Amino acid sequence: MKKDWKYIIYLSLFIGIYATVQLLSPKQHNWSITLSHVDKNPYGTYALNEMMPALFDSITHVNETLYELLKSKNTNTAFFSLSTTLNLDKADTETLFSYISKGNTAFLSAHYFNGHFADTLQLNTVDYLFNNQSLIDLRDSISLRFLNSSLDTLTNYKYRKDNAHNYFNSFDTLKTTIIGKNDSDKPVTLRIAIGNGALIVNSTPLAFTNINLLNGENHAFASQSLSYLGNQKLIWTEYYHLGRMEASTPLRFVLSQDSLSSAYYITIFSLLLFILFESKRKQRVIPIIPPVQNTTLEFVATIGNLYYQQGDHKNIADKKIIFLMDTLRSKYHFDPMAETDVSVIARKTGNDEDGTAALFALIKKIQEKDQITVDELISLNEQIENFIK
Repeated sequence: MKKDWKYIIYLSLFIGIYATVQLLSPKQHNWSITLSHVDKNPYGTYALNEMMPALFDSITHVNETLYELLKSKNTNTAFFSLSTTLNLDKADTETLFSYISKGNTAFLSAHYFNGHFADTLQLNTVDYLFNNQSLIDLRDSISLRFLNSSLDTLTNYKYRKDNAHNYFNSFDTLKTTIIGKNDSDKPVTLRIAIGNGALIVNSTPLAFTNINLLNGENHAFASQSLSYLGNQKLIWTEYYHLGRMEASTPLRFVLSQDSLSSAYYITIFSLLLFILFESKRKQRVIPIIPPVQNTTLEFVATIGNLYYQQGDHKNIADKKIIFLMDTLRSKYHFDPMAETDVSVIARKTGNDEDGTAALFALIKKIQEKDQITVDELISLNEQIENFIK
C-alpha cells in the first residue's frame, strides 16, 4: 500500500495542474445557436430574459407545444417563441389561431416557417445572402428599421449579415401589416390580424440573442418589437428549437421525483464507496494446521484400560505375550515358539539366560491357566519390558 501512495500523489498533482490551467485559461465561448434563456453564450437569450421583467407582468418558461399550452390559457396572456425553423402541424396551428382570435397576441420568430401554419398564412422566407435571387450580397453587415410611426422609425439597427439574412417574400397582404424592414426594403417583421387578436411573425430570431442584443442600441429593436405583446403575462416556449429538454434515460421518472432521485444518487454513492474500500488489498487468512497426532498409542491405552477395568487380566497377558513373540520374529528373525533352547534365545536377544528362562517359564505358566491375578499380570509386563529393553 505504501508504494501506491506515490501514484496517488502524482495523479492528484496532475488533476490539480489541469484544473488550474482550465481555470486560468481564457474562457471559450460556445457558438451554437441555442436560443435558450439560461445560456450566456453568444447565441443564447440570457440577456433578453433579464430584460423581459421590465416589459411584462410575469414570464413563464416552458418546453411544450402550442397545443399543450394554449388550449387552457385563453385570456390575458401573450405567447412568445424563438427558433431557427418553425414547423407547426394542424393541431398546433388551429389551437394558436383560436387562442389569438379571443383577443390574445403571439410573437413567433424563425428563419423559416413550414408546415400547415405557413401554408395557411401563405408565409414564405428567403435568404438575404442572395439578393434578387441572382447576385451575391458581399456586405458584412445589414440594418433593420421599423415602419410603424408609433415606434422609432429613424434608427437603423446594425447586425452581422449572417445573423439577419432572412426576409418575407410571401404573405397575405389583406390581413398583414409590415412592421419592420431591412436595408433592402424587404419585410422582416409582420403583424397579421386574426379575430380579435394579432400574430407577430419575425424572420430574424438571432436579433434577440446575447451577441446582438448587447451590441450598440440593438436592445431597443428587441424591446420595441416585443411591445406589440402588451404589458401582460408572457408564456415563452423553447420547445420548437430545443425540444422537451427532458432526460432521455429510462430513469427519467425516477430522476424527476426529488425523493426517488435522492435515493438513487445515495445508492450509487454508497456502492462506489463500498467498492473503494473493498478494493484495497487484504492479507489472506492463513489457517492454523494442527500437527498430525499419533493416535495408535492412545488407542492401545484405551483398549488396555478397557480390559483392565473389566478385570480380564488373562486376555491382556495373552496379548502381551503375542506382542513379545511378534517383536522377536520381526526384530531377530526367528520363531521363539519353535526354539526350545533358552540359551539360544538369550544369546540372540542379548539377555542373560536366567532372566530369559524366568520369563519363558512365567509365560508357560500363564498360558496354562484360565485366570491370572493382577500381580501375575504386572510381573509379566515388567519382565517383558526389561527383556525388550
